[in-house]
Amino acid sequence: MAGHSEDWSRQNSRGEREYPKHIGDCEIKGQYGAYSYVTYFSTDCDASGGASGGATLQSIGKTPPTQIGILVRGSETQEQAVLEKQTGRVDKRPFDEHHWASRNVALQGEFLAAVIRARGEHAN
Repeated sequence: MAGHSEDWSRQNSRGEREYPKHIGDCEIKGQYGAYSYVTYFSTDCDASGGASGGATLQSIGKTPPTQIGILVRGSETQEQAVLEKQTGRVDKRPFDEHHWASRNVALQGEFLAAVIRARGEHAN
């Protein structure tokens, strides 16, 4: 997972809080869709405010990461989000579909084609 979020921060040289891009190591835990077509999936990554729209990347072995989805939302509570924002650290908890998961839209089909067009690339 790569992107910004409110719970990953640091102070810059002027003493101001900034929210750098970051990459977290996650696992896909659930896949959902219809007719053998995955439309979205859940991971065990933390996803706080500001993380929506972040890239979900997959890297197998030493291959370069490939974007496989876009983060939509997480399921952390408001209390968890406040604590993480105060500490500036991303939280990691055991996966629970209803209480600790992030939801991602799968990049495939027409959606993938639209993302490729928006990036100005050519599909293989």
